Amino acid sequence: MKTILIYLLALISGTIQLYSQEDTAITFFPVEQLIHENCKKSKDTNQCLESILLKKVELALNNIEKSTKSYKDTLNIYVNFNTNKLGEIIEANISTFANDSIIKRKIGDSLKKSITKIPAFKVENRKTDKYISSHSFNFYFTQEVNHKFTSISTPENEIYKGGEITRIPLFEGQVYTDQQTDQRNFQSQIVNHIRKHFRYPEIAQEIGVQGVVYVNFKINEEGKVEKMRAKGPASLLEEAQSIISKLPTFRPGTLNGQPTTIAFTIPISFKLQ
Repeated sequence: MKTILIYLLALISGTIQLYSQEDTAITFFPVEQLIHENCKKSKDTNQCLESILLKKVELALNNIEKSTKSYKDTLNIYVNFNTNKLGEIIEANISTFANDSIIKRKIGDSLKKSITKIPAFKVENRKTDKYISSHSFNFYFTQEVNHKFTSISTPENEIYKGGEITRIPLFEGQVYTDQQTDQRNFQSQIVNHIRKHFRYPEIAQEIGVQGVVYVNFKINEEGKVEKMRAKGPASLLEEAQSIISKLPTFRPGTLNGQPTTIAFTIPISFKLQ
């Protein structure tokens, strides 16, 4: 099962909007399909589109080969975007990721610019504006001693098969409304939870330690928090993890209507007055 990543780096406080009736009009299948102008005659338009994006990723990597470090592990490049009503890629919504910080920094902007140049798609099975389909691609490479990147097979469960609609987990009492409202309500509930359980560690206060702790965790298919990690000042880590460990069991997030594991990164700020 694929893990969805969500970064809540700007927590929003505000009033929670609760609705008495959930929006059940959404249809997940058939999934949204993007038809590239060069793929119209292809037997597998998804594979054709994936090949086009692979070439763009390879070109971005080729431009940094001479300056990049020797990479021993498998390199993973992730690309995600969605489109507007005209089938054009929404530039502001393009996200890219590499599991190597140096490569991520060097190819990020150039890869995004390259993706924005892709002409408008013909969109089949387009979904409602309430829940926009995302299109995600994973590419894997090995790097040889001469800094040549070699593409290797993508795991079967990560091969692009069309658009995906992700719904984030819900706190008790929440219902699904639309993507923006769902995320805003979730963020607000997280803020309220942090405020309720926040305690400044005495030792950190005594020695004047302050800063931000980034807590990474997953909410699994059963709605339970798992695999928590934290990064920040050492004397603040335990308290930040304690706050997140007190989160309740959620209604699990879904991917195309099926329960899925979703990963979160949440910052908790410790500041002395």
